[in-house]
Formats: sequence, C-alpha cells, structure tokens
Amino acid sequence: MNAVTGIFDRVEDAKQAVETLRELGVREDRINVIMPGTTQLKFEESVETEDAERSGVGTALGGVLGGTAGLLAASFLVPGVGPFAAIGVGAAQLILAIGAAAGGAAVGHALENAAATGIPHDDLFIYEDAVRQGRALVIATPSDAAEADRLREAFNLSGAESVDEARKSFWTGLRGAEKVHYETAHRGSFEAVEKAYRRGFEAAHAFGFRGRSYDEVLPKLVERYGEEARGDAFLKGFTRGREYLAGALAGQIEEKDRA
Repeated sequence: MNAVTGIFDRVEDAKQAVETLRELGVREDRINVIMPGTTQLKFEESVETEDAERSGVGTALGGVLGGTAGLLAASFLVPGVGPFAAIGVGAAQLILAIGAAAGGAAVGHALENAAATGIPHDDLFIYEDAVRQGRALVIATPSDAAEADRLREAFNLSGAESVDEARKSFWTGLRGAEKVHYETAHRGSFEAVEKAYRRGFEAAHAFGFRGRSYDEVLPKLVERYGEEARGDAFLKGFTRGREYLAGALAGQIEEKDRA
C-alpha cells in the first residue's frame, strides 16, 4: 500500500495533522514526519544511519509527536538542502536518500528502505523539492484502501498539498520557460511533445537516473517508462532536466557556502 503524504508550508499545521492522524487511530510507527530547522546531528557526505538512543537526539525531539517512544528521531544537515529533523524510520531513510543524491553519494540502501515504506521512486524528487523549499512533510502508511481515503481527507482538511498537486505545481512553475526554450531551440510545437518531454525532464530527477547520461541509463529508462523513452522528445526533456537539476543543486550549495 502506497504511503499517503501531506506537504505543509507551516510546521504548526504539520504537527496538527499528526495529532489528527493519531485521533483517527493511525499507529505512530506508521507515521513519519520531516520538519525543517533542527541541526543537532550533522549529515554531510556520509549516508550512515544514526540511532536516536545513542545520539541523544531522540530526547530532544521526543515531544514533537506528543509521545514518540520507539520511533527513530534524528536530525540531518543535508548538503545543498539544509537542516531537517526526521521522525520515524521511513522519514530518516528518505532524508538519507535525498542527502546522498544531493551529495553525489550512493543512494541504493537508503532509497530501497524509503521505498519500502510505500513511497514510489518516481515521487521522491517531489519530496526532495518540498524539503529543499523548507516545507514539512507528514507521511502515513495506511493499512488498506479505506484508511488511505480517510488519510487523504484528513490531510486535505488540514490544508496540506498532496504529492500529485505538488508535482503539478513543480511543472507549472517550469513550463513557460521550457516552452520558450523548446520552440526557440528546436523550431517545433511544444504542445505536441509536452507529455513525453515532461516525462523525460522528470526522469532526469529520479534518484536512479540523476547524474548519469541518457545513453548510460537508456535500458532502465525503457524498462520504467516504456518505448516512449527512446523518443526524441523524451531525450530532449531528459537533457534539460539534467541541466536544471545541476544548476539548482549548484546554486543551493553556493548559497549555503555564502551563508
């Protein structure tokens, strides 16, 4: 069962959403929270998992959920992204995967563990974008489809943005510039190729493909996206996605260095 996620602009709203989930009877071991701003543990180039009991961070963050006994609580400084607190094993693994990808380290183990909580690989760059913007995430793993619907409704009433909405917002913010670029560089109709172009653009952000050339990952792209991945529009989107991601990460790392 895929996780249900709420993305919040305000930490206070995320905390209230957690309380709502608990009132609905969702077990705390199925709730994961990522919140910006805590720096007790530094995560720079390593992708080691820190144990909350040994590090002492669990005590510092113990009140965030109103009772986090048995849950991993840790904080990370993610290169190019910033400081974040992760409460819950899935949240910690997700932050580790994001930090590894941003720092160029191996993602595999952390990525697989994060995906095991029900987070699809293709959604991970949306989580990363939210984290980079300093937004809070509440991730709950439902026991069945009926509970998933209740969780979505609870997040909606709490003012959360869904992953699907965040994905649309991500592309909406980029679409105008990509349209101008495509029609200037390639002299064609952007609307005619937009679907494949967008999939290629987003594929370049996926944690299994980022930082690698199109030719290098083409077999896996075809496996995930089908024959569309061999098309010219997909390739052009993938190339632009790589350029955008490299610029975004470089800009944030430079901003962090200046601070």
